[in-house]
Amino acid sequence: MKKILIIISITVLISSCSNKSVSDEAMDEAIYKQYTNELQSHYYSTKIHQYEKIIESITSDKSEDFTRGMAETYRMENKLYFPVRFREKVKILSENDFENLYNLYRNMDSHANKIVNEDINNSIDSEELSEIIKLTDQLRGLDPYKETNQTIEKVKELNEILDNIVKD
Repeated sequence: MKKILIIISITVLISSCSNKSVSDEAMDEAIYKQYTNELQSHYYSTKIHQYEKIIESITSDKSEDFTRGMAETYRMENKLYFPVRFREKVKILSENDFENLYNLYRNMDSHANKIVNEDINNSIDSEELSEIIKLTDQLRGLDPYKETNQTIEKVKELNEILDNIVKD
């Protein structure tokens, strides 16, 4: 009985081992790229949405403390590491598109800093705020990692507005 059990165990052990590696490098790369793409898309839409809510709180005359608190929270979370962190391993966007998106994150972060540190009511005119809300609403629905051309044009428009605000 012991011999039969040993023979069956050895047979199962030998047949379960094979020359084929458990993981294929190309398959790992594809999974990693898909994971990175989804992570970047989620990060992008979340940051756009948070920024849009900050601007909406300015236009809806919420208390300055409330708006500053939202901007401070946004600023603390947004360290610009996600787009840079994964850039070395997986190039999802072209260099130019990546630079535009990176500048958008940087400009939104700089504007959040400005909201926290300066008088909110005097910082921007209502026309610019309306344009920012319109663009962020459009951008939030677009995935820069899939709909690149349309998204990057909107990102450039928003960057121009934010560049002017941040430089003032």
